[in-house]
Amino acid sequence: MGEKRKKIAGLKWDKLPTGVTREKKRKKYVILAQWTENGERKRKTFPDTEDGVKAAKELIASRKKELNDYGQKFGAISDDEKRALDLWRDYVKACQKEACRYLPCSEVMQIALEQVRPQSITPLFPAMANEYLRSKENENLDKEHLRKIAGKVRRFSEYFADDRAGNITPERVQTFLDTLTGRAGGKPAPRTVQDYMVCLSELFSYGVKRDIVKKNPLDAMDKPQVKSETEPETITTEDTQKILAFACSYTACQPYLPALLLALFCGVRPAELGRMKYKDLFPGGRAEAYLSRAITKTNVDRIAKIRPNLAAWLNYTAKSGLHGAPDDFILPGETEKKRSENYTRHLKRVATGAGVTIPRDALRHTAATMICALDGMADAAEELGNDIKTLQKHYRHAVTKDEAFAFFSIMPPED
Repeated sequence: MGEKRKKIAGLKWDKLPTGVTREKKRKKYVILAQWTENGERKRKTFPDTEDGVKAAKELIASRKKELNDYGQKFGAISDDEKRALDLWRDYVKACQKEACRYLPCSEVMQIALEQVRPQSITPLFPAMANEYLRSKENENLDKEHLRKIAGKVRRFSEYFADDRAGNITPERVQTFLDTLTGRAGGKPAPRTVQDYMVCLSELFSYGVKRDIVKKNPLDAMDKPQVKSETEPETITTEDTQKILAFACSYTACQPYLPALLLALFCGVRPAELGRMKYKDLFPGGRAEAYLSRAITKTNVDRIAKIRPNLAAWLNYTAKSGLHGAPDDFILPGETEKKRSENYTRHLKRVATGAGVTIPRDALRHTAATMICALDGMADAAEELGNDIKTLQKHYRHAVTKDEAFAFFSIMPPED
């Protein structure tokens, strides 16, 4: 018979430690270990072998060691509480080794509990990010703008997938920013970093307003300074005349003339043009273009002035049969995407035909510049739907009031 299965009939029972006994159960002998835990009597049986006796002795010895190490009450606490006490004692030893003061155990517990009390536990970051994104989807934002926001939010959620929203620190944000790269794989442009920081800051501000998180970690971070190397690009009055002359004479461009006029003289964005209808012009007979929040990029209603020269142009296009019914869109096309594509293609055709260059966003920049010079910064900001700081940074180009007056004196061909 092998050693492990050898009976221990000759064993001297008085040598067994307290808590270990040999008892008969169901006509068979077993080794029984017994101890007290959390005020309850615990027991565990082992085979009636030398190995069984050894295992029972080791179990009881480990329980006794715990009592010696942690005191008589240790047997009444859980394994998790035991680990916590180990951590505390390691902390005290480390402080003593460095000869520095350590906080009392009760004070450490109080601080920890303040941090993790139920009302302070925040959701995982992706949950807050998804809620923020849903709110943006309900704002009727420009689809391209919304697509860019969604792309950034998706990237944030992938990186902070396991982070509690309220536990994200400025240092943690910086580790994310360090993962950004440029198009060629190198260091990202300052504007790229700034765009991500602005988007993430808006996301956390959303969380703060809804009491999801207590603070915005981006508030403690410096955003990179982005310097514009050139002034906003605009179109001269002479080139504007060439553009309109070609658009009037070329049959394929004529259906786009009303939209082109609103872009040049009111600064309406391309995406907004794709959502405007003819009923938005001259509401109630007033010389205005009404852009509702369903139309504007910023989801805020705004009113653009229809100045005398634009009124004359729109009268010209209406008489030329280029206007649709009140509920017709100003830009041709079945869908918003199709209207946008058609308009982009039209601008390229006009620029080529007129022999001029139309840089990106130059039509809105031109309108903003001329409106600022003619009516002043405050009125221009309200009409264009931007604050003054944004207007100064992105749109305004230095021109004289006389130049602006000449621009808004461009009139349609005589009948």
